[in-house]
Amino acid sequence: MEKNKDKELMKKIMDIYDLAITTIQNNKNIFFTKTLIAYLPISTSTFYKYFTYSKVSAEAMESIQDLLNKNKVKAKDHLINSMMSGRTSPSEKIFMFRLLANEDEKLQLNPVHEVRQVEPPKHHITLVEEAK
Repeated sequence: MEKNKDKELMKKIMDIYDLAITTIQNNKNIFFTKTLIAYLPISTSTFYKYFTYSKVSAEAMESIQDLLNKNKVKAKDHLINSMMSGRTSPSEKIFMFRLLANEDEKLQLNPVHEVRQVEPPKHHITLVEEAK
């Protein structure tokens, strides 16, 4: 009986996986997992439950993430091409690029400079009385 439930659950997982893959491939504007979940007939918690259920479903989640990342790369490539052509405003380009950027790209856009406060040296003044 337990094996039957596992088979049924794996079938549900694979059905959702197939739907997720088809959805991503048909809509190139899906970049994030939460956006993808909105297109699927399951809740966010069910999605994560399904795709952490077993090694097979975890691998399926990895392939979903790969497709989402490919969509991000294609969108960034398109943005870079449009930046070179000048068709959109600079603020729109930067906003979209920041939205899709990975950590290295975000750092390049907005480098973090450490400002170190240097303590001034402590001066010790000694007063010496002059001999007359």
